[in-house]
Amino acid sequence: MAELKEKEQQSGAERETRTIALIQKVSKFNWFENVGEEKGRLEAEQALKAFITQNELGIEKIEWISRGEFVASYADAQISNTGLYEFIGKSYQTIVNEAQEKGNGTDVAKAVDAVTDSVFHSAFDKAFELFSDSSEELVKYVVELTVYIALMAYAQEAEGHSGENSFAQLAAVLEQGHLPVNISDGTIYVF
Repeated sequence: MAELKEKEQQSGAERETRTIALIQKVSKFNWFENVGEEKGRLEAEQALKAFITQNELGIEKIEWISRGEFVASYADAQISNTGLYEFIGKSYQTIVNEAQEKGNGTDVAKAVDAVTDSVFHSAFDKAFELFSDSSEELVKYVVELTVYIALMAYAQEAEGHSGENSFAQLAAVLEQGHLPVNISDGTIYVF
């Protein structure tokens, strides 16, 4: 019994260490620095393929969109109407439920709280700089999506998910300065 308790404490400490390392890494991202550019695309595509495979999404195509296409398609979009957001929402609920079953619900809540400090402010500043001339809704869309992706990476790490953190793969796209923007009709769209 004491051995099992010690293992659980070590597991919790390991999860916390990995979560903190991920938070520190994400907080240093140069948000959206390569959107619309070729730089970082190969690495981003590798991360996207890993994300697609790990989540068994059946996505057949990765499509890169230009700034003009992004602005035209998402300037007035509601994030809640996108396939990527829908997938994130379902996944988040699954993670929360699994964390509560394992007794890690508090760890997930702490990880989620870390998003504001490590992601929101810096992502908002850069999104405002890049997209405020297009629309307020576009800035909101970019920031919300970025926060949700980081939140999922943190939550999955804190939950103690066995296997690789698939949302860390999606966050790796952000690390490359790009933004996955939607999933629709067997395609993931990336800016």
